[in-house]
Amino acid sequence: MNVKNILIIKLSSIGDVVHALPVSAALKEKWPDSHITWVVEPVSRDIVAMDPCVDDIILFEKQAFRSIGGFLHHFGPLKRAIQRRRYDLVLDLQGLFKSA
Repeated sequence: MNVKNILIIKLSSIGDVVHALPVSAALKEKWPDSHITWVVEPVSRDIVAMDPCVDDIILFEKQAFRSIGGFLHHFGPLKRAIQRRRYDLVLDLQGLFKSA
């Protein structure tokens, strides 16, 4: 299996994101030429940004999605950010409705 583009979804608290960081290293070890994008909430952005295995970050602004108007306004840009790259592998490490 040739994997070029990988999307990791782990949105929540800093501690949960820190515990998920070894996943990116394991993926880079398996597929060293892959491009890893991580979807994360702003509170954990800096932690993910320090990971040398992560090539790109997409921010999920949870607060912006709390109302119907906010959802309608922000869903399109988030969807387009995710669709900019064709992912060969998507790992939803969050496992919740909001990350699906």
